[in-house]
Amino acid sequence: MGAESLTLKRILIAQLVALVVVVITLYGLVPGDVRSALFGAGISVAGNGYAAWRVFSRPARTPGQGELFTLYRAEFGKLVIVGVLCAVVFAAVDEIRIGGFLAGLLSGMFAATAAVVTQKVQLPDEEKMQN
Repeated sequence: MGAESLTLKRILIAQLVALVVVVITLYGLVPGDVRSALFGAGISVAGNGYAAWRVFSRPARTPGQGELFTLYRAEFGKLVIVGVLCAVVFAAVDEIRIGGFLAGLLSGMFAATAAVVTQKVQLPDEEKMQN
């Protein structure tokens, strides 16, 4: 299994763990917010899943400027997906509780970011770079 697919799995597992923690916490404190948290977490998974797929689904063989463009494109796409899905949820779903929604959305976003930031990075050897 490649490093790219391990990164994708790591992000999805982190989001799942964050979702479970948020749902259990909300169920104990404010049971009515659980449904809204699930909508928020779903949007987070969709946006972060797209960005992670865009960045990590291919081997990194482009120069730095190309990598930067890929990161910008992935982040912009994530923001569009999150924005559109939030608009759809607020327009189509009755009785969305903003506290639960934000708890689900933000916990997923933070979990995905933490999963990538804390990942062990393997730098290429100098010999491989010269070939």
